[in-house]
Amino acid sequence: MNLKDRLIAKIREEFLQTTETLWNNEIRANLFTARAMLVTAGLTVLFWILSKLGVFSISNSQITWLVFQAVLELIIPAGICIWLKGERKWLKLLMLSLYTLVLARIEMVLTHNMVLSMVFPVLISIRYYSRTITSSVGILTILLTFISNYLSIIFHLGRIDMNMVTLPAGTVLQFTDTAVLREIVMSQGVIDYHQHWLYSLSNSYIPKLIMFSLIIYVCTEIAGRGREAIFEQQKETKDAERLATELHLAKTIQSSMLPEIFPPFPEHQEFDVYASMRTAREVGGDFYDFYMIDDDHMAMLVADVSGKGIPAAMFMMASKIMINNMSLLNEPDPARILEMVNQEIAPKNTAEMFVTVWLGILEISTGKLTATNAGHEYPFIRQNGKFDIFKEKHGFVLGGMENTKYQNYEIQLEPGDAVFVYTDGVTEAKNKEGDQFGIERLEEALNDSPELPVSGIINHVSEKLDKFVNNEEQFDDITMVILSYNGVTNMNKLTVEAMIENIPEVTAFVESKLEEIDCPPKIQNQIDIAIDELFSNIAKYAYTPDTGPATVKVEVEKDPLAVIITFIDHGQPYDPLTSENPNLSLPAEKREIGGLGIYLVKKTMDDIVYEYKNGQNILRIKKEIQV
Repeated sequence: MNLKDRLIAKIREEFLQTTETLWNNEIRANLFTARAMLVTAGLTVLFWILSKLGVFSISNSQITWLVFQAVLELIIPAGICIWLKGERKWLKLLMLSLYTLVLARIEMVLTHNMVLSMVFPVLISIRYYSRTITSSVGILTILLTFISNYLSIIFHLGRIDMNMVTLPAGTVLQFTDTAVLREIVMSQGVIDYHQHWLYSLSNSYIPKLIMFSLIIYVCTEIAGRGREAIFEQQKETKDAERLATELHLAKTIQSSMLPEIFPPFPEHQEFDVYASMRTAREVGGDFYDFYMIDDDHMAMLVADVSGKGIPAAMFMMASKIMINNMSLLNEPDPARILEMVNQEIAPKNTAEMFVTVWLGILEISTGKLTATNAGHEYPFIRQNGKFDIFKEKHGFVLGGMENTKYQNYEIQLEPGDAVFVYTDGVTEAKNKEGDQFGIERLEEALNDSPELPVSGIINHVSEKLDKFVNNEEQFDDITMVILSYNGVTNMNKLTVEAMIENIPEVTAFVESKLEEIDCPPKIQNQIDIAIDELFSNIAKYAYTPDTGPATVKVEVEKDPLAVIITFIDHGQPYDPLTSENPNLSLPAEKREIGGLGIYLVKKTMDDIVYEYKNGQNILRIKKEIQV
């Protein structure tokens, strides 16, 4: 679809939406008019009952028949409208015309009592939010008011103005009911109809004309403004829907960038990690992350961006990506990583936002945690079964100032130790009295059951926090991350240079693990051939023309007994499983070179899987062992 067609389609869509909005409003306006007519009918009956009870007098003796007609002419179209659910274009014309006509006939007889009733149709027409409808009803009202005044005077339907009556000298009028005043005057006096007409025109109709014109002008403006308000509301609704869609998309993107699958590294039994984040708005400025830098180093970070909403979310995503990239491109040095990220952020930070970061890198094989702090909260360390706050030296926030230096510190984690890191949304959460959750309550919550698994600890802190806040509004993002170190119980992996000369060492390492499970010689021989083929491929192609590290990890599964051998390198991405199998039906001299070794591995192993993850080639082979 070209640009012109897209514009036409967009205009058509907006036109249809506007038309539908106006039509829905007209339906509601029709039903409102119908209800108003029913209420008017009821009030008319009440007016007639009060007159019969003598609360006030009415000069026309035919008022009963007039009330009966008026009620019918109001109830019937209102009933039709309700029956049709307001869904006919002609309903508004029928009801507003009849409504105005009925009130004009009543006003013709009850001139002094019902004059204000003539403004009701004009007021009700505002609900259609159309200047045309309101002004049309207003013009009709003015015309019918003039006609009702004229007919009232000519046919003596209303009260007679005694100023226009000439009686013979000495005439005495005696009456007990004001309703018969007109008959007495007409039988004994002389009415100057011409003078009466002019007097009524100047003293009755012209003031009404001025008053109604002003009311009609105001009502027309209100109706027009209502129509504009509909368009503005429609635009605001579309903008709100678009913003909601964008916020939802932003939340989806933000959530997809944060680890949400636990445990995140099931292949690593040396540690457990868990995280939780609750944003104060649709999107937040807090973020956390944990990822493998290499096979022996895991990075964990918690951060808090200044501000809230979409700007904070955008700054958060940019910061997270840069920290992640710098971690993978450099040595596992947290201080150096943050210095380089700060140099990227600070010079271009025109928005003057900043981010606090706690970044730690765990050396899995030794339990050594190297960390640095860029203006973030103090972490809690669990050692000897108890959590205590660890007050290290803070560096300056990221993005706050160029050329900022950060300082590493080290914590030696032993099996059973843990690190708990959080954002200030935890400690600064308030209850209805304005008290903060605070460090002391957080420490108490952590030490209620410090032996719980990592997910249990965070869930317990969340429960304590929710109970303290007691449904008060959340003003800041709440993020918590915990790392528990289990230690290395079995050295089941070997890292060597990816060189052909190291194949015997790798083979011997794997064989030592196979001997522990009494692996049959035939299966061991098949595994040796697979090791020779796969490791030689890494040595030849992964780091060409240089060399680099390669890790071989051995895992044993039970029920059924099987061994899984994983080959890991940081070389060029390459999936050996994509190579075509050799055509064994051809003579050896006619086959293409290569592919036979991988083919033999596929044939002899029960499963073989390749993936490229975190800058690493990871190839796993599995062999079931039948003893």
